[in-house]
Amino acid sequence: MNPLSSQRFAPPHSTASWAAAEESASTHTLSGRLTEAPPAAARSGSSTGRKSLLKAALLPLLVPAADAYRLTMVGREQPAFDNVFSHLSVATDKPVDMVRVHIPDDGYDFIRNLAANGPDGTVVMSDPARLAHLRQGQDTSAAAVRTALSGLQLKVEPLNFPVNFANLAFDADLDLLVLALPAAREPHCSWIHPTLGCNTQIRQLEKAFGAPANVLKFEPSPAVEQTGVPQGSSCYDLDTYYFLMRNARGEHVALVYPPCIRESPSSKAAAKSGSVGRAQAMSMLEELDVTIVEVSEADFLRRACNCVSPEPGQIVFTEPVSKALRNRLAKLHVESVALEDFAPGREFGIHCLTLELPQPPRLAKRDL
Repeated sequence: MNPLSSQRFAPPHSTASWAAAEESASTHTLSGRLTEAPPAAARSGSSTGRKSLLKAALLPLLVPAADAYRLTMVGREQPAFDNVFSHLSVATDKPVDMVRVHIPDDGYDFIRNLAANGPDGTVVMSDPARLAHLRQGQDTSAAAVRTALSGLQLKVEPLNFPVNFANLAFDADLDLLVLALPAAREPHCSWIHPTLGCNTQIRQLEKAFGAPANVLKFEPSPAVEQTGVPQGSSCYDLDTYYFLMRNARGEHVALVYPPCIRESPSSKAAAKSGSVGRAQAMSMLEELDVTIVEVSEADFLRRACNCVSPEPGQIVFTEPVSKALRNRLAKLHVESVALEDFAPGREFGIHCLTLELPQPPRLAKRDL
């Protein structure tokens, strides 16, 4: 999230760091424990963080990776990483299998903008070189992520244009791709998200996700204003107002803050590109047997939709949400837990800093 703000990031650097990161990388496998990916570059003042991670790695030695919730985190948010790790362990009632991808201090924190789970165990992401013009370290971080994925033997489906993956959501079970398509501010597709003026790129994006049978496109509303966030709108990324999960019965449940979806397409061109209005978007989800839980404004501002689901029937919120929302989810067979003191007052949440990983191919015994 927050791809537009440059306050927390050092300005431009070249894509030479990608080559340096790949050259210094070594492969590693997960064995049911918190695991650190090799550093993409030297970091200052990080020895304490490494010691704490190694200490945490000693806890879950007996848990097979296939049974653990696996996600990755990138960036310099050590307190957030520790917080996520401990709370996910509580939520799942078992140790959590996590990977931390280290990046240089001029890198980009928000991994959810950089990659997404695709079909058949692939990870879809932009070629890091295509992100250099964004000048916030996205290329450096994407290179580190790509190197770590390679070390985990995960297949990457590369795209030759920049995409903000926090503005989309793919669900393989429903064969559904949801795209939040901002109005065509950038007709030449030069920014980090697909736009309504970039239909060719959107078709390539759909292809990367296996040409899903169900594609839902809509535009976020600019009417939900908030200072200190990109474009002055709280709806700047899809994962601020939409989250899809499965409950304990395997049924799909979506958290949605409806005001973030335009009531109708912004123009004839938008409608021609496939963008639909709020009512049609909700109807399409319901036709796919998705139970929609509309979150209140107060819970939206508590970043309720910026959450993660460690396993079916469990949800972890960035911060405490209302009792009404918790009760509603409980009736739908979803247990909830909230992180404590997670970056209070910040505009991003747990979903921004994490990315679930598909399981890598099992190693033959001779490779163990």
